[in-house]
Amino acid sequence: MATTPNFAPNFDQFATSAKAQIEKVAAQFVKNYEAYTAFAKGNVDAVVQSGTVAVKGLEDLGKATIAYRQSSLESGVAATKAALGAKSLRELTELQTSFTKSSLETAVAESAKLSELSVKVTKDAIQPLTARAKSAVEQFSKPLAA
Repeated sequence: MATTPNFAPNFDQFATSAKAQIEKVAAQFVKNYEAYTAFAKGNVDAVVQSGTVAVKGLEDLGKATIAYRQSSLESGVAATKAALGAKSLRELTELQTSFTKSSLETAVAESAKLSELSVKVTKDAIQPLTARAKSAVEQFSKPLAA
């Protein structure tokens, strides 16, 4: 009569080994998932921070523009009143020349101011995203843990 081979010891060894491998893979999966979640949260935080800075900067730009427009309008009204009170064509020409010169100088100064503010807002708004990109490069440059 033929004997049946006993697979039980090999199966138990296989089951134990498979269980250990599955637990190892599951632990690595959880670790990677937690790392991914933390990384994604960092990305969202950087975008929110960047957006907040940009909105605040645009608000400041808007306020500066409105202040300039209001000042310019007031100067124009004052110049118009002065022109209406001119006693001669020569005085009117001098008033107009003076107003035009000061308006141009103010416009150039305000343009420079707004340009500098725009550059600052852009740099400040991009900074969180740049820092996050640098972090991503550093993180993904590391070799994967076994």
